Amino acid sequence: MNINNLPSNDKTGCTGPPQTFKSRTSDDQTLPALFWDGGENWINEDDCADFAALQSLKRETTTPKERAERYKAEGNEALKFMKNKLYVRKAVQFYTLALQEKFDDAALRSILFGNRAQAALILGNYRKAHVDAERCVGLDPANVKGWFRAAKSAIELNDPVKCMKMCTEGLELDPKNKELNTLLADARKTKKTKDMQLQRRQYRESHAKLYIREIVKRGLQFGPPGFATGERFPELSAQNFLSYWVLFLYPEVMHTDVIEDFDERQKFSTQLDLMFGPDVQAPEWDTAGAYKRDRLEIYYITNSAPAYPASVFEQKVLSSNCAGTCAAKDFELTERAKLEMRKVLVDETCSLADILTADGHVICGHPVFYVVALGTKFRERFLKDAWKL
Repeated sequence: MNINNLPSNDKTGCTGPPQTFKSRTSDDQTLPALFWDGGENWINEDDCADFAALQSLKRETTTPKERAERYKAEGNEALKFMKNKLYVRKAVQFYTLALQEKFDDAALRSILFGNRAQAALILGNYRKAHVDAERCVGLDPANVKGWFRAAKSAIELNDPVKCMKMCTEGLELDPKNKELNTLLADARKTKKTKDMQLQRRQYRESHAKLYIREIVKRGLQFGPPGFATGERFPELSAQNFLSYWVLFLYPEVMHTDVIEDFDERQKFSTQLDLMFGPDVQAPEWDTAGAYKRDRLEIYYITNSAPAYPASVFEQKVLSSNCAGTCAAKDFELTERAKLEMRKVLVDETCSLADILTADGHVICGHPVFYVVALGTKFRERFLKDAWKL
């Protein structure tokens, strides 16, 4: 005989796999629904009306406040394992279930909000923690832990002013509270730091606006750097004069000189006297002795890159991005700009400001000038564009 065809002794009307030992007696008789604990994985409450009715009756035998107290105790137990976030989230669930119960006890509800705020702090949910902590002290202003949690979440949200206010409220209740006093001191330091940062930012913005105004007044044009030396905007002195980081490139020998503080008022002749005057030792790389003071020519290249739009340049200055680099490929040269790229001989009697404001001169990262010597074959190649970097 097939065992599956045997008649069932189940008197409950429930369907499903064979019952567990929790629901069966030793002689295979079904236990009454009164003794079920809800752990039977085969129970279908829709079919088992007795079990559903008993569960409902169980809730009716306890008050909402009693259930809230039980949920609170279970939440507190879970929160003991605060290093495990799974338990902390479970605690949040228990406190939430407790708060959903309808009971009139402001002190208990305050504790529940405070405990849930603590769990949210552990989980790093500072916004939620702050909301719950404020509800906590709103229901019970004497809840010192609530004030601490409100202050702690405020400082984590980078709001030292609110943190100080919450600490002050809590310390009025417990002046010697170590946690609140420590947090208040930290909040004061944070506020002082933020105030100083704000002052510096306001000063930088004010200085940047003055800087941009001086650049615009001179008619200077800046563009993306063409060398690995990057972007080095000029410095503005207290007297509103600009000084530049200038690169002199000797293309014949691929050597460079850097003038870190070239005053815009200084003439090129003065700078060349300092570098190649009669009392200055000739550079080691000039083995042929071609680079004498009276044989030097200086050139710059017009439109070597497109100029930044005014809005882009302003944003670079305001964001203090002067030390950054911006690849020339990010700004496409127009056909017109390509046609205007040409080498221009510098008049030594002119100042740096005169040359940099000349038509077509775009300062690409920083001023760049090419130095060649008269009477050399390389000079002819350079002028005929037979030489490239």
